[in-house]
Amino acid sequence: EAAEPNGDTFVAVREGARITIMVADGLGHGPQAAAASVAATDGLATAADLGLAGALAAADDLAAGERGSAATVASVRHRDLHDGGEATSAGLGDVALLIVGADGHTQRVAVDRGTVGARPPAHSTERRLRIPPRTTLVLHTDGLASTWTMDGRAALLRHDAQVIATALWRDHNRDADDSLIVVVKARPWPAS
Repeated sequence: EAAEPNGDTFVAVREGARITIMVADGLGHGPQAAAASVAATDGLATAADLGLAGALAAADDLAAGERGSAATVASVRHRDLHDGGEATSAGLGDVALLIVGADGHTQRVAVDRGTVGARPPAHSTERRLRIPPRTTLVLHTDGLASTWTMDGRAALLRHDAQVIATALWRDHNRDADDSLIVVVKARPWPAS
């Protein structure tokens, strides 16, 4: 028997030293949720030059008529991840974005209420975020508990992004929903 399609998806667009990531969580489960999340992430692929709020607006247009989804988009330059600086974000719904400092201090970034693809359309605010040196960004859907933190677990941040995502899923997966975790960090990770 074939597995039911996952309603969570992501897309990453790299332009020079900047990476922009959108994570979407289609409402519900199965093929309709998958179609809604793919329609949302297509917005970033077609409108990355419109800024993050513009990309979410494009996602909203592309997802009209679908079930709807939550989506968060974040953008950062590699140098800012490594040396500290600025990231930007915009989001609708419950896809989480967290800024994790090298010491494990974890900051949750606010997202706006709303659903991508809903009518009337929801509006998102683009946020400018100060990030410390050696930042790790984590985006995840609601299949992961919303209460986790890296406080006291800074040693985990020295590992590759895949190891961090696997540890987060192992320790905080809710089992009742699809899960998707995207970890973004500078490479190479400097010795401390």
